[in-house]
This record gives sequence, C-alpha cells and structure tokens, in this order.
Amino acid sequence: MGRGRRIIHQSLLVVLVLSVILVFLYLPMVLQRLQTDDRTLHVYMFADFIAPSAFRKFEKATGVRVNVQYYDTNEELYAKLKMTGGRGYDVINPSDYMVEFLKKDGLLRKIDYTQIPNASFVDERLLHHYFDVYNEYSIPMSWCVYGILYDANILVDPEQVLTLDVMFKSPHELLRQGLVKSLYKVCMFDEPRDATIIAALYLFGKIHNISNEQLLKVEQLLIEQRSWIEAYTNFGLRYFFEGNIAAFATTISRYARHVLAVDGNRFKFKVPQEGGFMVIENFAIPVASTKAHLAVQFINFMISEKMGVEHFIQCGGNPVHKQAIADLKERQFPHLQSFLCEDQFGSLALMHNEIPVGKTSDIWLRVKTA
Repeated sequence: MGRGRRIIHQSLLVVLVLSVILVFLYLPMVLQRLQTDDRTLHVYMFADFIAPSAFRKFEKATGVRVNVQYYDTNEELYAKLKMTGGRGYDVINPSDYMVEFLKKDGLLRKIDYTQIPNASFVDERLLHHYFDVYNEYSIPMSWCVYGILYDANILVDPEQVLTLDVMFKSPHELLRQGLVKSLYKVCMFDEPRDATIIAALYLFGKIHNISNEQLLKVEQLLIEQRSWIEAYTNFGLRYFFEGNIAAFATTISRYARHVLAVDGNRFKFKVPQEGGFMVIENFAIPVASTKAHLAVQFINFMISEKMGVEHFIQCGGNPVHKQAIADLKERQFPHLQSFLCEDQFGSLALMHNEIPVGKTSDIWLRVKTA
C-alpha cells in the first residue's frame, strides 16, 4: 500500500509539474488571443460603401483589427439584429428608414459624440431628420440622390425639362408627342417601397398620407409600366445603357456614376421636375456591443475628410464631411454637381415608413406576377 501511494504521489507530482510547464508555455498565447479578440471590432454593413483600403488604414492607425461581414438589404440587417439582439456586432450601417425601426425596437445604443470630433464637420443638411431627430443613435456616413439616369440621344430636345413621364407614360405616347426619337425600354429599381413611393409622387404629387384607394392606382400604374420595362434591377445599368438596351432608369447617384464614366456627354443623371429623393446611410452601434469605445474610433475615422474623399472616389457615396465635398470640388471631379444636386437639394425628400412593409411587398408581388 505504501509503495502504491508513493507511485500515486509521484504521478500527481509529474502531472502538476507538466501542468505548470504547459501554463507557462501557453498562457502568453492565450492572453494574446484574448487581448486580440478584445481589440477586434465586428462590423456588419453594406458591401462597397467603404473603400476596402480604409479598413487596413484604420487597423494600422489604431491597432484595432476589423472583422467585416456584409448584408445585401436593410431587411437582412433587421432580421439578423432581431434574432441576435445585436450580439456579436459593434458597428452597423443602416439606411435612414431602418434606423427608425431599430431604434423603436431598442436595438441601438446612444452614441458618445465626445469621442467623435469629426461629427462637428458633418453637413447639417443631413442631420435631425425624422428617423433620428436628435441623432442620438445614428450618424451619417454617406448619402446618395435618387434620380433618373438617361440616354440624352433619345430625346428630341436634350435640354428639355425631365419629368417622370419618361418612366410612367407609354413610350408610344411620348413618341406621338414628338418628345422622343424612338420607342425605348426602361429599368426600374427592384425595391417595393421605393417603386411604390415614386409612383405615388408621379400620380398624386405627394409621398405622405397615401390612402388605400390611391395605393390601388399606384399598383395599376406599376402593372401598366411592365409593358416598357426592360428589367427591375439596382445594379448593372452600364450593360443596359452601353448596349442600347434601355434609355431611362430610376437609380441612385452612386450607381449612375458607372454609366456616366462611359460617356458623360451622352448619358446624364438628373432629378426629375416632380422632385427626387435622397437616402442617408448611417453608422450605428448595436445596444449589445461591448466595444462602443472602439466603435466610436472607427466611426470617427471613417467620416473624416480624407476617408470621405476616398469613399466617394472608390465607392460613389457622397461624403458627409463638409471639407471632403470642398476637396472634390477643388479637384473638379467629373459630374460632381450631378451627384450632389445642390441646386435641387431642397426638393429632395426622404422616404418615410408610412406605408406598411406588408402592403408594399404585396403590391410588388402582384406587379411582378401580373
């Protein structure tokens, strides 16, 4: 028995010594891993809104590692945050209307603006809107204009006032009126809410307080429009225009840039006479994030003057930093005024959440299957 106990004691001693050795060997690695994870920021956002090089520059400047995941729609972002409560994400990138939904559901935390000095340079026109009146939960990171991209060669008078007739009136009728040189096809953005609202603007001259009867007329118009629709798409417009497949399209300025880059004399982008829309893309911090102190560093870096110019050149979103816009003007960036729409900025509206998502989705389903 005595010999057996000695063997057990010796075995335990060996195990203890080995454990101590392993701790000394691997503890630094474990601590480094924990420290690295503590300095990793998890960003969930739209693709192609931030210049890829900007992430590397932020990491180099701060020592904070950035782990980026992308989503395709605001609805995908909303579903993920509802399911997870926002756990696992530190910075998100909701569009204006989605900020309102996330805020109402308690999924966003208030932003500490004392840690974002570049916030004082944000264009005031982008602040204090309906979705976050005091900008407590969101800060603009870029913005775009909704307008009409068109081939000026199809117009009898290229300088004529552009209206939504080119999207919603029969091309046969416009040809009969002598406004266009030939029949044509159009591209419409593939977004139920956006299509419904712009059709309401065309029919009723308003985007608020749309009744159920008026929604029926909107649906009828969108079904009639199918006759001259080439495609419902938000992307790839260069293919349709450069290939003479479509002559008009509703789109946003950041997508129109790719077409104007082909031939800025032939292809144009304008806000129609009836008025247009803008969309404000934002940064926000999920309420469940434990790294808000790193999130504000990231936000401050990405809305800076230098990064604003870089995002615009590489991705197309208009910068929110006032000096970044001044820098682009000084560089005389091609077609800049078409994207900023400064002479029509006052006529640009934000799309509100007045029409329930279910209604616009049902309308769009019936339009697509008509």
